[in-house]
Amino acid sequence: MILINIFDMLSFIASLCTLVLICSGLKHSRNRDIHLLLLGIVILYVYRNTSNFLEWSDITPLLVPYEDYIDLVSPLLWLFIFYAFLQKLTQEELESKNAELERFVYTVSHDLKSPLVSVNGFLSLLQDDIKDNDQAQIQNDISNIKNAADQMNQLLDDMLELSRIGRTSTTPQPTSLNTVIQEVIDLMTANIKTSNATIDIEPDLPVVLVDKTRFFEIFQNLIDNALKYRSENRPLHIHIFSRSSSSGTIVYIKDNGIGVNPKYHDKIFGLFNQLNPGYNGTGIGLAIVKRIIEVHHGSIWIESEGFDCGSTFCISLPHDIICNK
Repeated sequence: MILINIFDMLSFIASLCTLVLICSGLKHSRNRDIHLLLLGIVILYVYRNTSNFLEWSDITPLLVPYEDYIDLVSPLLWLFIFYAFLQKLTQEELESKNAELERFVYTVSHDLKSPLVSVNGFLSLLQDDIKDNDQAQIQNDISNIKNAADQMNQLLDDMLELSRIGRTSTTPQPTSLNTVIQEVIDLMTANIKTSNATIDIEPDLPVVLVDKTRFFEIFQNLIDNALKYRSENRPLHIHIFSRSSSSGTIVYIKDNGIGVNPKYHDKIFGLFNQLNPGYNGTGIGLAIVKRIIEVHHGSIWIESEGFDCGSTFCISLPHDIICNK
């Protein structure tokens, strides 16, 4: 008897929650008639079952002729509770994606204006220099226009690359991170030598079940960043290692470069967020890295005490993609 009362009470509470979900769904749903029908069923069900633990004896007798019908919809009600909960989650996720899309469109439209403004300005200068027949300055204007156009082209290529991550299906394969990083270093040998940099890689990095090409992009971006933002006060040293964690494995890419102010740690993974405008780049590289890692159900963050203190990028990878646990 006690178990029956507990079940009835849970049914009552669940029904009230469903009422709230249905009422909130009425505002946004195209199928309002269905929602209204379900709302009526839930109200009847609430009234039908409250008599088991509340003294609503003056209401319950009115529903006696409909008891069999109401009891029939009881299992369906629990199914609808589950459906309504999933619908609520989907709606919240959709609102979050829309907000993210709005931020993306605003950022893209804002940053694409910069090279266009440059092109427009240099075209005006070019017109004046053509009138003056200043050949040297004409060539300089043309060169500046080409650089601005190249910058826009790179921006568009990077945005296209970012949009493709997670949408194009590639079968994950067991991938040795030591092998991938060595391939990146081989490709960047000339730049590494020019930067007078040394890179130490611990030999026991994990083998992971991932898209190898995407992970190549991750380490290419991170090593390129370390080379770009090296300190002028000392030779660059990059140390790559991994450690086990409760959630899986964390891979560390540590350098002794110029570092990042702690207040910018989250900002650097956003679109077009270049903290040092004097350096070449579109400001999309770390956004691409973050997106690739998230598609593989991991996460990335940076640790740095501030200017001239070096940086450590930390990549957390879950247990289910680690092959050599």
